[in-house]
Amino acid sequence: MQDEHKPAGIGARYMRLHVNPEGKTMVEAFGFDGETCQEATRGVENALGRVGSRTRKDDEGGGSYQRVG
Repeated sequence: MQDEHKPAGIGARYMRLHVNPEGKTMVEAFGFDGETCQEATRGVENALGRVGSRTRKDDEGGGSYQRVG
């Protein structure tokens, strides 16, 4: 069954932006390889302000995953 929040297609690249009630933000990037995660999220990071932390790991789809919060 397809994740309703994940775009269809093999190798799909996408980002999720989460904002909690207190205004804390988190950006998740899926399907990117290596440094392309950071390149992809750079504009969003700059618009949101300071990056508190960054976590990278493998995505189930074969690409890398980055969480910025």
